[in-house]
Amino acid sequence: MSDTSDTMNVGSGDDSAKDSGLLADPHHAGMDAKLIRRALRERWPIPDKVRPRIVDRLVTIATDSLDDGDAIKAAGVLRSMDADNLAAVIEANKNQRLDDGKPTQAIQMYGKDAPVEDV
Repeated sequence: MSDTSDTMNVGSGDDSAKDSGLLADPHHAGMDAKLIRRALRERWPIPDKVRPRIVDRLVTIATDSLDDGDAIKAAGVLRSMDADNLAAVIEANKNQRLDDGKPTQAIQMYGKDAPVEDV
């Protein structure tokens, strides 16, 4: 993944005073959260070294913001990120089972004695 951190500055902690990038200004936190949600939904490349700063900043907004709307938007983005991570784990597990020659789903017919655990 290419490093585009110069174009996606994320304010966090002590850096927020000198960083005028994304999530740095509390007055724009709601709009910034919507932009991050769009980036996630549309699979924009987000540099690996910037991701933890985005999450930390969103958690701060979700828990400490005086504006309920901004807190709700930040919490929604965090929920979306969590859902994406869970979907990736499930897909990776499914792919591993396929690679191992195992079924990816087990269906037990009503009234049948075959235990699903044996699959």
